Amino acid sequence: MNRTQILSLLLLILITAIPQNLFAEVVTQSFDGNRPAVMPGVLLTRLVNTGAFNYHQKNFKVKHLETTFGAGSLERARDTESIKNDGKKLLVAMVFGDNSSMPDYGFEISGGNENITFETSYPSNVTGTRDRNVGIQSLNLHLGSRLSLVGLDNLGLGLVYHKTQMEMKTTTTNAATFFSSDEAETSDVDFSMLGWNLMYNLPKSLFVYDFFYLSIGATNTTFSSDATVTSSITTTGRSNETMSFGGESTGSSKMKDYVGGAAILTEKYRAEYYHFLRYNPTGDEALFTEQSQSQIDKVEIEAIFGAPEFLHFLGEELYFSGFFVQNVNSMIMPQDAATSLMFGTDTKWSVLRKNGIHLGFSPSTGMSYGLGFSQEEFEWAAYDLGDRTKTLREKEVSGQVASLGIGYNW
Repeated sequence: MNRTQILSLLLLILITAIPQNLFAEVVTQSFDGNRPAVMPGVLLTRLVNTGAFNYHQKNFKVKHLETTFGAGSLERARDTESIKNDGKKLLVAMVFGDNSSMPDYGFEISGGNENITFETSYPSNVTGTRDRNVGIQSLNLHLGSRLSLVGLDNLGLGLVYHKTQMEMKTTTTNAATFFSSDEAETSDVDFSMLGWNLMYNLPKSLFVYDFFYLSIGATNTTFSSDATVTSSITTTGRSNETMSFGGESTGSSKMKDYVGGAAILTEKYRAEYYHFLRYNPTGDEALFTEQSQSQIDKVEIEAIFGAPEFLHFLGEELYFSGFFVQNVNSMIMPQDAATSLMFGTDTKWSVLRKNGIHLGFSPSTGMSYGLGFSQEEFEWAAYDLGDRTKTLREKEVSGQVASLGIGYNW
């Protein structure tokens, strides 16, 4: 019996236990299983409506360990890369019902954009350049409701929709004694995800906490890409000639993910754990040709404390949040598509780890703001998205992420 089946059986057993009220805040803001890691300025422990703005800056260094060339590759082995990623997000969440602390239903809508630039260096015996720029736009919608209308106060149902669109432009040049080459590629990439999750609030007679949740769910993701390539090779020496070629390629894939998790949520702190599992498609729709299974484990925590008196000029409340994410075999999620585009998608193997902490202040019950710092480390062997030559690049990646956010609860 796999992990998803165990969670399903446990959920069915617990449905017959003592009912406990469930508020839609968890469904809409926190427990859909696809939300990005905690953002500074967003206090999810507040059982009220929320609006927030977040800005992040990522700086990565990539060390290329080994390159295995595919047939027809025009690019030489890379030495190092410097990658900069900046983005902005806007979030609004609202809940409704006669009891504001235990609303009946709610929604969250968020969106943002990211820009990524690459600076690639090659070994000293290679003369070449590679310029890549990526633009990403995303939209997320979460809906949640208690099932009290049908007499199931201890159950909640959530729906999640994600839409991510990207445009990637890459220009590569190479020069050697007898030839030079140029290649320009424009790729349009689209992700669409629709999913659901069912949550159960365990009775306090079993646990000391008022709100301890189990969740199971599933998502369906459609991925598509459309790339246009133009290339030329110029030879010098006995014959001076230029050969030009190019073309257009399209691809699509459908993926299904399963998620299970648990969460504790109170007025002053929360803790959440999720586990994702994907059985990768095979055949013509195979996005990952080397791996049949991918998985993600994610932990998030948040706590609010009274700030020391000497810090009251910043706010009377101090809050701390942290997260840990481990991604095995590069499972692409729409809201984390930037990572896949930066480091490759069609993986032979990969282990990705992210961890970070956020600190912030709340000068009033409504306002909050914060700073976040994260460390990300990768071990990656992958082909670039759209690389028809299948040149395998093994990489070590490390970088820091800085975030700034401001939010308001009402």
